[in-house]
Amino acid sequence: MAPLVILQGFGPFGTHEVNPSERLVRDLETTYDTARARIVGRVLTCSAEAMEEVPELLLHHRPDIYLGVGLAYGRTAVAVERVAINLADYGIPDEAGLTLTERPIAPEGPVAYWSTLPLAVIREAWKRADVPGYVSNTAGTFLCNHSFYVAAHTTATAGLATRVGFIHVPALVGQVRRGSEPALPYQVLRQALTVALDAIMSSPSLAQGAAESAEPLAREP
Repeated sequence: MAPLVILQGFGPFGTHEVNPSERLVRDLETTYDTARARIVGRVLTCSAEAMEEVPELLLHHRPDIYLGVGLAYGRTAVAVERVAINLADYGIPDEAGLTLTERPIAPEGPVAYWSTLPLAVIREAWKRADVPGYVSNTAGTFLCNHSFYVAAHTTATAGLATRVGFIHVPALVGQVRRGSEPALPYQVLRQALTVALDAIMSSPSLAQGAAESAEPLAREP
């Protein structure tokens, strides 16, 4: 049976009436090759309260992969994140009007978790496909990082074999407020996420499961 993937995106937030991660999740949930992976898509509201859904998804589905996707407005390329940090420090209110400042996500949790996706494999796959992409060393401190950390922490504490990671995408063309701001066409973002999923599914490390899952920040993966 093909590996099970939870593909998690976000709805609109702040001044962004469109979140490309929502469109990507709803698209690939129904169009990705089912022989390679079974995709369960979930779009979360951009709120701290919605982070409670992340452990529920993991414990209910017990997936092989948990891949979050979110908008990083202002970035020039797609980025797979290296690390999730134990900090919620929202620069803007969430969609419920809540602002968290210098708050640990899990008071008893480690300072950070490494991604357990094959980062170099994804980066090289993007390069071969002429997709503008790189490995990022910061997922920020808003809800993208928050969901990434909660997924990694749940995986670690529940003893799941789930591989956890996060991909940030730039704004869509037509979404930017000024012509000089970076943006990419939807088809480029779709190709980037498809290539990343293909790379993950093809990686020999996927078979190692729990031996490499949810690593606290103790060593470079």
